[in-house]
Amino acid sequence: MDGVVPGPVRQEWLAECEDVQGPITAARRDALVGAELEVLVEGRDDSAAPWGRTHREAPEIDGRVHLTDAAAPGGLVRAQAVEALGVDLLAEPIEELA
Repeated sequence: MDGVVPGPVRQEWLAECEDVQGPITAARRDALVGAELEVLVEGRDDSAAPWGRTHREAPEIDGRVHLTDAAAPGGLVRAQAVEALGVDLLAEPIEELA
């Protein structure tokens, strides 16, 4: 190819990658259910529920950890993952760490 991949070919390649990666991502998230996590609280969603990230999630690339209870943005909490939600996790805070 001359360096420019046509749009339809790019879309086909992306779909093939997603078909392979999707089950891997789901299995990794499912494996975290029940685990204790350290979550840096980054903000609140539209319903005012807090969300954050662990060391596993990169901004703009990976999912989020949605928390079931109030936690202040900027805080660090220990939480237990209770459900996988696609690329995200739902977790219940156990204690504030910082």
